[in-house]
Amino acid sequence: MGILGTFFKRAPGPGGADQDGGRHAPDTQPLEGSPPGRDAQGDAPEGANRAEVDTDALPERESVAAVLPVATHGERTSARALRQRVLGRRPILDGEQHLIGYELALRTHAPPEDNPALAQMYDDLLLRSLATLPLVRLAKGMRTWVSLSLASLDHPALRILPQEGITLVLRVLPGEEGEAVSHIGRLAAEGYAVALDDAPFDPGFVARCVHQLAFVRLDLGRRDALALDQRIRALGVRSTTPLVVQGVDTDDGFEACRNLAFQWFQGYYFAQRQPAKPARIDSERMRVIELLNKVASRADIKELEAQIKRDAALSYKLMRYINSPGCGLTQKVRSIGHALVALGYGPLYRWLTLLLFTSAQLDVRAQALLRDATVRGRLMETLGLQRLPPLEADGLFITGIFSLLDVLLNMPMEQALARISLPEPVAEALLKRQGPYASLLALAVACGSDDRERTEEYAAACLLDAETVNAAHVDAMIWAEELEG
Repeated sequence: MGILGTFFKRAPGPGGADQDGGRHAPDTQPLEGSPPGRDAQGDAPEGANRAEVDTDALPERESVAAVLPVATHGERTSARALRQRVLGRRPILDGEQHLIGYELALRTHAPPEDNPALAQMYDDLLLRSLATLPLVRLAKGMRTWVSLSLASLDHPALRILPQEGITLVLRVLPGEEGEAVSHIGRLAAEGYAVALDDAPFDPGFVARCVHQLAFVRLDLGRRDALALDQRIRALGVRSTTPLVVQGVDTDDGFEACRNLAFQWFQGYYFAQRQPAKPARIDSERMRVIELLNKVASRADIKELEAQIKRDAALSYKLMRYINSPGCGLTQKVRSIGHALVALGYGPLYRWLTLLLFTSAQLDVRAQALLRDATVRGRLMETLGLQRLPPLEADGLFITGIFSLLDVLLNMPMEQALARISLPEPVAEALLKRQGPYASLLALAVACGSDDRERTEEYAAACLLDAETVNAAHVDAMIWAEELEG
């Protein structure tokens, strides 16, 4: 799908429908500043469209003594709020640093390995949340990983998830090896891609099922590079099964793991600044920034046309995008001036923000960063359009995109923004984490990070329930994938 055809469509509501026909959250603006310590209500608004899958009809699991931490602050929490938790995404990249997928996980502490009952309840909440989301559309473009314990493999919600594009990451504890071999063989026969998660199991167990495994995942957070190498040798899978490493949050960790023959890398190392390296502010990006400032000041179309024509690469990209099939124009645009008139200032500004990530020489790391920034911007825009006036909501997408500008340019945010004229609410959110966009920005950042402690509080600060946030989040990932395509 062409970038304009996707990029300039009206943002749908979190359920995937247009603003006038989709789910609606309470008609209240997000709160400014730090989120209050209050849970969002889990019940959907009266008259809202329901998800296609009724997870209430799923049979209840066995009772457990332990429960996941759900802060109620003395208030009664509904059954839906207990079952629905905010989902987060954990990126997966290949050795060339292309973003190829995400793992979807609850924004709460992972269950302890020595508590199977709590792990089973964690999986129950995860599967019930996933069952209401359009994972078929997401998995068509991106690999989607779901981590489960063996006890959850007979959960009825698992049968609702699509097989194509979904990887089940199995957590196998010592003593469960025999049962795991049987499960892995059955799941592989049913068409699932199965990965084995890091655990202190017997290497002989891996040899019994290695040919039915799609991946083996190890954890950099548990071992240093030397210990990881020793574990790979002990498992004997270096030449038979693709290796994935999670917890890669620094460039040093990425380089060390790449030297250990890992093929896939899970973590947010690519979204961190590199202080030891120079700023990435080349001449092409400077021209885009100059254009951004002129568009923001509503410069004359003829002036913008003249400047774009001086840049052959920029002219080509503009004409290619506006003539893409998904743009919806009935006539082919043959001139830069016609293209600018057809777009208008607002869409042109949004398009130029994306070019900041793509204008320099080929940089796959910047492409991964663009995908993450686009998800942030889309998530903020989708959630905010229901609670902010249209004129105020226009800056939400830009805020999400620019929230990673410091990483893209490899300089402090104050320096990065000093070159760009921004509306006050956008600058206030990015520099001070204050103003009408601050709470939504905090929520969007938390959904794509390991800030598990406060994600639920950020959602509550925006008066959003987990179901609404999850639907908007998956919609944003799908939208970003279609935009890239």
